[in-house]
Amino acid sequence: MGQAFGGWQTDVSAATKKSLPKAPSIIGESAILIEPTTGTIIYEKDPHKKMYPASITKIMTALLTIENCKMDETVTFSDATIHSLQYGDANMGCSVGEKMTVKDCLYALMLQSANEVATALGEHIAGSTKKFAEMMNKRAKEAGALNTHFANANGLHDPNHYVTAYYVGALFFDHRADQCGCLLHIAASVLMFHDLNTFDLVIFDHNFYFQCSAKSGSCSVIGSILIC
Repeated sequence: MGQAFGGWQTDVSAATKKSLPKAPSIIGESAILIEPTTGTIIYEKDPHKKMYPASITKIMTALLTIENCKMDETVTFSDATIHSLQYGDANMGCSVGEKMTVKDCLYALMLQSANEVATALGEHIAGSTKKFAEMMNKRAKEAGALNTHFANANGLHDPNHYVTAYYVGALFFDHRADQCGCLLHIAASVLMFHDLNTFDLVIFDHNFYFQCSAKSGSCSVIGSILIC
């Protein structure tokens, strides 16, 4: 079906295909469904198409944070970070000079989708948004990503900031990225807040069942994005 990615099995056997229910018809321009224990791609729709990722960018930001920081490190919010926000951007209402631990920043990043927190983490790790974006692109390249380029830590729209459904899905469940278990733990904890719009979403369609517990995003240019 799809091309190889980091050792993921991409061919679905005839027996497996026969046992699968009829694939649903979706409105989304690009999608992929990966069986997480084997990496088998069991559904895809134009998965290598360049797409704007919006807030699912924060999965990469969180991954780099976990790989490069200790949870008790202190992140300080700079003037540039706070004033990078525009009206309507998701945020935590942080102030210039405010301090948070890396652990608290990760929860704010993944649960509140706070854009100033993403930027602050990038500055904390790399010294600037530009240098952090370079780290993101290096990490993506190490994972074997194609048609992927990051320009910032939060996913606010930039024509030069794009990914593919294939890359994002594979990265999130990549067996080499052990830290992703931590991301799932953080994301799953939102269920206690019953945020039906984002995380505690159950979909029944053509015998497919999904419990969404990862990250969502939205962009006025392309609409909504979701990782289950």
